[in-house]
Amino acid sequence: MSQTKVALGRTVKCPNCGATLEITPDALAYVCKYCGWMGTTEDISTKDWLMAEPTSQQNAQQALTDFLKKNLKHVYTQSALLEFKGQAVPIWVSKVHAHTRYNGYRQETRTESYSVGVPDGRGGRRSEMRTRSYPVYVPVRGEFNEVLSYPVLGRRHAVFFGLEELKKRALISEVKPLDVKKMLGQKIDCLDVDLEESEARATAENLAEDEHRDRVESMTTKIFDCYTDDEVQSCRLVFYSLYTAKYSYRGKSFRVTLDGVSGTVVKAELPMTLGLRVGYTILGYVGIGLAAVASLLLGNTDQPLVAFVPILGGAALAAWSTLKATSEQRVKRG
Repeated sequence: MSQTKVALGRTVKCPNCGATLEITPDALAYVCKYCGWMGTTEDISTKDWLMAEPTSQQNAQQALTDFLKKNLKHVYTQSALLEFKGQAVPIWVSKVHAHTRYNGYRQETRTESYSVGVPDGRGGRRSEMRTRSYPVYVPVRGEFNEVLSYPVLGRRHAVFFGLEELKKRALISEVKPLDVKKMLGQKIDCLDVDLEESEARATAENLAEDEHRDRVESMTTKIFDCYTDDEVQSCRLVFYSLYTAKYSYRGKSFRVTLDGVSGTVVKAELPMTLGLRVGYTILGYVGIGLAAVASLLLGNTDQPLVAFVPILGGAALAAWSTLKATSEQRVKRG
């Protein structure tokens, strides 16, 4: 494995056999397709980059097969695998110590009962209980002092199906020093890093401030003060593997993303089979029936809300079921 840094976006000669190699901006490492020589675009021997141990492509493909058999059931035989590839995504994992002080108030509505005297119809008076509601303003002040962890993608504009779900898994994965040769040997392409550590640190600090601000806003009606002091305690680059697949079903293609470490499905597009469409259609008719029965009850009750609730519920169920029955696909998360 050569550690010589190579300029991106240009054609170079393989130092082993002289074959022409095209070095793309996306790849951290590359392999000569003629002699198998491997090289990197960065001198990674000087960096403390890490990786989560990837599972084999064979294990991931078997997990995909099991998943499709379970979810497509008897129509699985009508599907066909179109594409399956592995990639290692660079993720900056940052731990941030955030200390936030806040001050504001929360508006609440309180109800109290009181007694009043009213005529009793016989020339006398009797007591009657009544209630009244009024707003109160409760002071809310305190602080958060904790260490938070955030995954920040090491590429500026990379977008993958299921990437947001996958990033969080890098926070809890066991890691070891990056072995690019092992990645390439398992047919996993390592994406290069184009987000500097300083930018990842700044992003993590902003995420911590936003999280604390959101918490305060959920607790208060109005915020007077909210100040956060934060400091990144550690920031390390972890290459986390994923497998992306495409399969066809009745002329349409669908995507699946698998966790390249555990081999489990992270997110998948599934076709709406005939059986599911029939099920959602029946559910829609149930919603329509519920709304119809409730509308009949509306004329026989002096409490309209008692009937309006099932009417709205039935109509919502019918609309949701119709939308599902007419959609081309559904998304399932692992």
